[in-house]
Amino acid sequence: MEVPTAKPEDKQVKPMVVDLDQRRSFAEYLISSDVKLVRAEFMWHLQRQGQALPRRQEAEGMTFPDKAEQQRPALVSHEEVWQWAEGKLPHVFVLSVSHCWEAREHPDPCGHQLGLVASFTSLHYAVYECQQWLFFDYLSVYQYERELAEQERSFRKALDNMHALYAHASTSTLRIEGLTPPEVLGKMQDEGKHLMVYHGPSKRVMSIPLTDLREPHKCGTDCPFLHLNRTPYLERGWCRIEVEWSSSRGKHARNVRIDGQGREKYAFKAPMPPDKFQEQVGSHLKFTHRSDCDAVLALQRRIFYERASTTEELVQTGLAEEEVVTLAQVLSEYTQVRRLRITLSEMAPAAAKALGEALAAHPTLQEVECPGPDWCCLQIRGGGRDPLAKALAKALRTNPKITKVDLSCNEITADGAQALGDALAQNNSVTSLDLRGNCIGNVGAKALGDALAQNNSVTSLDLAVNELGDEGAKALAAALEINSAVTEIDLRNNRIRDEGAKALEEALKKNSTVTSLDLSHNNLSKEREQAWRRRRMQELLAVKLDKKPKQCQDDALAEISPKPGFEALADALTQNATVKRVYLGWKGPSAVTKTFIKIGEEGAKALADALTQNTMVTDLNLGSNGIGDVGAKALADALAQNATVKLVNLSSNQIGDEGAKAGRPGWGSARRPWQ
Repeated sequence: MEVPTAKPEDKQVKPMVVDLDQRRSFAEYLISSDVKLVRAEFMWHLQRQGQALPRRQEAEGMTFPDKAEQQRPALVSHEEVWQWAEGKLPHVFVLSVSHCWEAREHPDPCGHQLGLVASFTSLHYAVYECQQWLFFDYLSVYQYERELAEQERSFRKALDNMHALYAHASTSTLRIEGLTPPEVLGKMQDEGKHLMVYHGPSKRVMSIPLTDLREPHKCGTDCPFLHLNRTPYLERGWCRIEVEWSSSRGKHARNVRIDGQGREKYAFKAPMPPDKFQEQVGSHLKFTHRSDCDAVLALQRRIFYERASTTEELVQTGLAEEEVVTLAQVLSEYTQVRRLRITLSEMAPAAAKALGEALAAHPTLQEVECPGPDWCCLQIRGGGRDPLAKALAKALRTNPKITKVDLSCNEITADGAQALGDALAQNNSVTSLDLRGNCIGNVGAKALGDALAQNNSVTSLDLAVNELGDEGAKALAAALEINSAVTEIDLRNNRIRDEGAKALEEALKKNSTVTSLDLSHNNLSKEREQAWRRRRMQELLAVKLDKKPKQCQDDALAEISPKPGFEALADALTQNATVKRVYLGWKGPSAVTKTFIKIGEEGAKALADALTQNTMVTDLNLGSNGIGDVGAKALADALAQNATVKLVNLSSNQIGDEGAKAGRPGWGSARRPWQ
């Protein structure tokens, strides 16, 4: 397909419609309106040279030296944009900068914004090593004074779909909300610094002393001075609409503030309903040209409903209480959303109540995730978000669509767990409940156990790091004797001792559905821990996978175990026709014994024998298992006969040169080498 070209004679009455999810449509907009993206390296060059941002008119012919000292154009060509749209270029980040114009004649007279963008993009490149193309309006769109008709036409067409630069799925937004500190401007004025800028009265680009930068006053374009604009970012109409467009993507990770001035704990904004946005425009938002107001309002309304009607995954982070309430108010407009994830937000009672009410009536939501901070770092105190748990529990009583609930790391206590348990006793749609990193204790575990005795839909329950002891384990064990739906339970990092583990072990003798129960990092004796792992290996792999293949048809996740365990595994693999991945890699030392058990040479030989007959396993992880040259050779010989294993991990073993050499002849062309 040929690269679309911008035609000067194109006088289409209606602006083109940009598909906000299609990269080609976005590229067609950039090309047809002659919007140019800027290479991040050019920004770095300007900062190093102490130069100010140039207008689009001057940037058009500028170049800069790359690492090889070859001159490269500052602006990205339309041909490159089209290659990117067709997937012919390596990965490129398209970053749209949302910022204030700090002077009428120039957005960044002191180079403050340039420094922030250069700093962020250079760090970004150090991490990702990918090209970054920036939309920065002063360099990307023709500026005053547009002397040619083509430049004016390009400018108008760019404005028609300006939202695409901030709302498109292929772009991310970099926000600079703070203004240049007054002391920085004062210092530069004292030092006699100048700014290269287009000077209206002279009709040319020239060097103007920063001492000519004055406070705003009413004057025409023939005024010889530069004019400051100290209006805050969130009080500017265009800045605020860019925030709204950026929020409409559905993922806050694509909308980043890169300056630290005045950064607050809850600094993000929920998508704002059009009527509320119109109220803000009427009350305190300011536009450089008031004639822009009506067009902006209409565009915000259009983009809001366009995005709300197509978004399937809505991810929000860093919301203050009032923003959570706003999100709850607009949630009904998201008619296709399947997954809602809210992180690091202020879930006060009013916000939790509003969110719960919105969830109760939503017709399409299936996954609700409201995790707190990283559970590994959480200092459990308790009671923090019981209102959230209770509000969501109330929603689960009436909403039959929700299947997954994640309330991990929220300091939920037994009260919150009781509310969830009462709801699950009546709910038959939730299949996954993640409560890890809370503090429900034994009382909360009993409430959930009582619910599981009646519930037939929950298959996965995560209660890791919840201060559960033996009484909590016994309550869950009693439920498992009755429940026939649960397949996975995570009880890691609790306070369960031998008595609780024994109760669970006895329950599993009567239960035929649980395929994974993790008791690692509890207070088990060494003997009980080894007995537990040996029994689970024998039952899950030697018995259950053979008799009930549908319950675990893809994976066999086997923890470190003594010899009877891996011998049972080997026997099972000779007969089993469903298991595809076997994991015996080290998962960390026991929290109690600080030791780990390895399968060694004998285990490797037993597995090798099994692999000569097995035709289903594709992935084999045997890292950190004390395997030497003998075991490696046995595995290599087996793999010479086996045509299905594609990936083998033997990292951190004791394989020498002989074992490594043995490995190579056994590999087919599709296999990776020893890892």
